[in-house]
Amino acid sequence: MNSTILRSVKYFVFAIIVLAVSGCKETVEQPEPEEFAFEYPVSDGVYAGYDVDSIDAGGIYYNAGRHESHLAGQTVLYGTPYIYQYDTLFTGDGYSSAISYIRKSGNGVYYFIDTSGIGNLIPDSLRIFVVTDPEMTFYSFPFEAGRNWSVYKFIIGNFTVISISAEYKGRESLTLNINNTDVTLNTYKIDYRLSINIPDSTLSFLNSEFRSTSWLADGYGIVKTRGSKVFISLFSGAVFDISDTAGTLEQRMTAFRKN
Repeated sequence: MNSTILRSVKYFVFAIIVLAVSGCKETVEQPEPEEFAFEYPVSDGVYAGYDVDSIDAGGIYYNAGRHESHLAGQTVLYGTPYIYQYDTLFTGDGYSSAISYIRKSGNGVYYFIDTSGIGNLIPDSLRIFVVTDPEMTFYSFPFEAGRNWSVYKFIIGNFTVISISAEYKGRESLTLNINNTDVTLNTYKIDYRLSINIPDSTLSFLNSEFRSTSWLADGYGIVKTRGSKVFISLFSGAVFDISDTAGTLEQRMTAFRKN
């Protein structure tokens, strides 16, 4: 397949994902929440700062910048209340920012998806065949052995173009320097897989997969993330060269506060 066409298709798919993350959904009925003693902080005033490193093929770390995330202000979208999440990545070349909408319940943590924006990228003839999930289920409680779930899907006809899935991998102890103090946390480890199926000129699908792992701590939320540069860029306000599909990023929490 012509490399210019393939590159254009890749950027088209990437644009679809970014629109999905950054922003219509129909109201979804949630089942009764299960008892799970874990606090993921989703409230006004929550702030988290992370050091971000880029890791080359030889395992060498290079500082890539700093990621700051804070929650402030509320809105109601299609009858469901959300909190604004502001993410900014600072690098030597400046900074890039993103705004998303987050909520939580006893069942998990969810991001609003703007399907109207996605629809504008799809030709009229194909829109009737498009099916997307109403929300991105980033975390699904409770975390227990064998737990896995679908985070997000974008389907055209019988073909799943974009699929994000998650699997709980157990507990892991991490020691991080947060607010200038060494803190040892018993974290929950979650593996994510992003699968993109791109049609070529013969309508065969070229599959690309990107993986990432997040570590969550009670009362803190995400304290560490490591994985594909393509995957992590989507959720950090980052602007990286997405053609660097082999690139790896790691971000570690260094600051945290909440009201």
